Amino acid sequence: MSKEFTVIETEFDKINLIRDDFIFSDRFIDDARNEWAKSPGRYDGILMGVKEITGNERELQIRVFPMNYSWHRYIARTIATGKELPQNERIYPLCVVGLSYFQSGNKRHFITGIKKSGNIDGGKLECIPQGFCDMKDGSLDNYIACMIEQELHEEIGRGIRLNDHKIRALATDDTNFQYALMAEFRVEEDEIKEYVGKEGSEHELIMTIPESGLKHLIKEPAVFLKSERRIDISPMTMCALELYLNLH
Repeated sequence: MSKEFTVIETEFDKINLIRDDFIFSDRFIDDARNEWAKSPGRYDGILMGVKEITGNERELQIRVFPMNYSWHRYIARTIATGKELPQNERIYPLCVVGLSYFQSGNKRHFITGIKKSGNIDGGKLECIPQGFCDMKDGSLDNYIACMIEQELHEEIGRGIRLNDHKIRALATDDTNFQYALMAEFRVEEDEIKEYVGKEGSEHELIMTIPESGLKHLIKEPAVFLKSERRIDISPMTMCALELYLNLH
């Protein structure tokens, strides 16, 4: 498994997201605000911060609370540079990474793309979709499936339906300091084919990778893709692909 990730749980039947509260210290808020003011990002959205993870192999419970993206960025930069940060304030946000595929005969073809520069993991190959979980009002029932489908629509196009989705694992991204729920699901070939080979909203090019080529892709991405430039695989995607190959 990729050294940049630590798998926490695999193959559970159910995930419960439980809304909770968490209060950062005044010093933390001030420092995060000041850093954002010096170097603002494009959008300071409200993410799902993970307060606690409990449960067993059958059911996983994740307690979440509203967390600004700027807070996450401050935490990540503080840890990465070795600066002091209280352990209880080392909070990671929740993300999803989806192994989406369509079935052609008895063969699977996975949907991937090269992330556009200027984005997190710009220039790297990643599975589509993947992204932060946004905190929303109201019930969190069935949130994960809705979130994955929303990301799929934003990154590729509307009209693509989510089928047979399974949450395969929960892992920590030890490079970007976040949690990742890894999902596997099927899309219809007729719904996806018009987008393949074209530019996406967040990707230079949307492409498909046959299941039989995944090991070669992981080992030599640029060679497999016949690219003249260096291409790396994003940490979340690398972990998801390695996990998929281990489970299959």
